Amino acid sequence: MRRTVGMSGLALALGLGMSGTLAHAQTISIGDVRLLEGDGGTTAFNFDVTLSVPSGSTVSASWATADGIAIGPGDYAPVVGGSVVFTPGNTLQTVTVDVNGDTTAEPDEFFYVDLSSVSGATLVKSRGIGAILDDDTMRPGVQAFSIVSDGVPGNGRNRLQWFVPAGATGATGVVVRYNEGPSCTSPTMPTGGVNLSVAGSVVPDETHVEPHEFLTLDRQYCYSVWLAYGGMYSARSELSARPFDSTGSVKWKYFTGMTAMAPPTVGVDAVVVPSNDKHIHAMRRDPASLDAGTWPAMPWRPVLLESPVQHRVPVVPLPGGGRAFVSTANGWVHAVDTASGNLLWSTPLPEAAAQGAPAGIFTAYGGAFDYILVGTSAGGSFNRLYALDPFTGVTIDSYPQVTDSYNGQMGAILGMPSVDYANLRVYFATRAAGPTIWCLDLGPSSDALQPGWTPKSTPDIDGSVVLHNGRVYAGTTNSPFAEVHSVSAADGTSYLYFIGGAVQGFLFPDRRSNDLYAAAHNPDQVWAITDTGPPMNADKWAVEPALNAPSVVLHHPGTDDIYVGVQDYMGLGAAVVKIDAGSGAVAPGPGPGFVVLESTPQAIGAPSLDVGYGMLYVGSEAGVIYAVALGF
Repeated sequence: MRRTVGMSGLALALGLGMSGTLAHAQTISIGDVRLLEGDGGTTAFNFDVTLSVPSGSTVSASWATADGIAIGPGDYAPVVGGSVVFTPGNTLQTVTVDVNGDTTAEPDEFFYVDLSSVSGATLVKSRGIGAILDDDTMRPGVQAFSIVSDGVPGNGRNRLQWFVPAGATGATGVVVRYNEGPSCTSPTMPTGGVNLSVAGSVVPDETHVEPHEFLTLDRQYCYSVWLAYGGMYSARSELSARPFDSTGSVKWKYFTGMTAMAPPTVGVDAVVVPSNDKHIHAMRRDPASLDAGTWPAMPWRPVLLESPVQHRVPVVPLPGGGRAFVSTANGWVHAVDTASGNLLWSTPLPEAAAQGAPAGIFTAYGGAFDYILVGTSAGGSFNRLYALDPFTGVTIDSYPQVTDSYNGQMGAILGMPSVDYANLRVYFATRAAGPTIWCLDLGPSSDALQPGWTPKSTPDIDGSVVLHNGRVYAGTTNSPFAEVHSVSAADGTSYLYFIGGAVQGFLFPDRRSNDLYAAAHNPDQVWAITDTGPPMNADKWAVEPALNAPSVVLHHPGTDDIYVGVQDYMGLGAAVVKIDAGSGAVAPGPGPGFVVLESTPQAIGAPSLDVGYGMLYVGSEAGVIYAVALGF
């Protein structure tokens, strides 16, 4: 029997979590390699292929290289028909790929080594990643500079953290200088401001965390960091942060210095969130830990992509560890190891634009197939929904194709698809004047995406669809009277309900009932709607409790608590507000029903729930992530 997970992709992206186990007897896996490129000749990249337990008989596998950002034969020597053989009792073999060195400064690149045609064992990790690390950039500086503030009364603390690139082999030290004050600016020279003594040596290809303690609470501190190369210095990295009293509801703040961040995701290993500097940030979850909010333990390396991510990142625990699946504005789809930050695979989509989050179906959780489902968002051209292999990134199928019954133009897919495990279907919305709410049947890899019911024509959908109690819901943005569409997942019959304001993102279902909750702009309100069947006209409540620019809402499953981020609450500043699902009133108890994040107004994104640690995580337009304890 297949497990019914009506909102699987969205639930994973919201950090609601899923669990599952896979049992393997004798397994085979390939490791990853990270090496400097070299300035000439070749560098041998030796990949370990391991057998989990000794075998009494011969085990074999084929292997071949595949291009990533690195392209063979210019960057490395491709291998098409390699093989690896484990004789009885042997558990380790090595395959070698030669990488070509050069003296061109360029970003880090990678290629793949793929195992296939395994005999005598179960293949667990089929793809090895060869990371070719740049060593030609002159005096590289630190990367992914961020700050975690988590002060206690009378002892403010900022924890500075950065990544030293692998190519910084000639660095002899690090210089950190700072200024402080309400309008401080970061020092522009390594002799300016106040010196912060840094412990330890500079270690290439590793992260470093440096505490700055005994600071004045709520005072601005502006930092600059340089790597020193003898008497010369790298370009500087700069960032500011404010220590605060963490005995209240806010437990830590993570500063990035960026101007926009997608909503956080609660993963097994960390809280994961992308920002518009093209980094994927990760933060430790346990609020009782002395390291709460900092990057995960080594070997974490901050992920830097080639283009911004514009969506909440779904994180899935799979064999081999947690996996974050992200699509970028330039149309690449990536799988990231959330424990290490390593890229596991990267796949370009032909339309070269992908704004919406990927969803997925996984056999580990009772699904019939293993697919990552992601749509493209190219303006004014034909877009498609793609099915990718979640373990390798290989494209399995796309829709529409010339062999499909629909060959018209598909609008941009701006939201996350919703996967119906029970009925093997995927639903999604497109932004177009024609068909906009779609249903595809999921089949085997020979034809993974097949036409379902006739798509609905509903303009002005920018967000994700949601599957709830056998119906697919989508909200429109045609303010001031937006539409909420309720579509039968079985046959596509539909009806709608009008609400005030443009629906933000998606409707959040209450798993206990037929209720759904939504935030709207122009006018700014939060709505509760009960789907009582056609005509859908049973709004439970619509309330504007001094909410300004409300975010996508979050319902805490099994409770009457709805959380929403607001730009300004009652003139007190940016805040997270708790609303009672029964009445729509701000829900006090045991606290006031809201938490002020900053005293000045600023846009606040959608909260994410961490049930395990009783926390909310929410980001701001100023590039700050807040960890907020429940119970306010």
